[in-house]
Amino acid sequence: MKQIAQNYRSGELAVLEVPVPATRPGGVLVRTQFSLISTGTEMMKINESKLSLVGKARARPDQVKKVVQSVSQQGLLATYRKVSDRLDAYTPLGYSLCGEIVEVSAVVDRISSLEIDTDDIADLTVRFESCAVGNIHMNLFAWNMHSHFELMGEAGVLQWRRFENEIRLFDPKADRWEVYPSTAQLNDMYVEEARHFVACIRGEAMPKCDGWDGLKTMKVIEAARRSAAEHRWVKV
Repeated sequence: MKQIAQNYRSGELAVLEVPVPATRPGGVLVRTQFSLISTGTEMMKINESKLSLVGKARARPDQVKKVVQSVSQQGLLATYRKVSDRLDAYTPLGYSLCGEIVEVSAVVDRISSLEIDTDDIADLTVRFESCAVGNIHMNLFAWNMHSHFELMGEAGVLQWRRFENEIRLFDPKADRWEVYPSTAQLNDMYVEEARHFVACIRGEAMPKCDGWDGLKTMKVIEAARRSAAEHRWVKV
């Protein structure tokens, strides 16, 4: 498998041959179809790699705190070796992709006392071929009902919070959250979905998600159920 990576000390970019990631308990293996390298985030890393060690330290005060903590716990020499190894190692670039799930390991069960005849919890860990890892969790019994999406990486954290109706961005350099309230109403997404459905029926638009996409989703759900029942990995 090929992967774009960067040497943080020199800034050198390389396309490396890396092993295909192995699946693990609670995980999903995804065959990547499209991936994205953010010019903003990755150019920031390239520019930082051209700085001196002092410049790198000024650009990443959050990492300096970790180094100081490591010195106090492991000593100066061990910390120096760890930092040198980290700077000389290649770091994968890119963090956004989409693809097809090809293998599933999941927990799907009924654990609450709700008077229902179906599962009330499902938990999957999603592992992409790019080494990005995601988690999907759903349950029917939590009192603190919430719905959100979170994207985490070394460059920060991006959150979408449905009920708060806002986008939140964490900047590790500034050590603060930036909040961007949405002007849209929560119901707008369902209205747009209905409009698109009607337009497809009238022949005015092509479905953004068609029956084949629905079939793929059902295959993943079925694989998750089998995985939970048989306690093993199940290929989709």
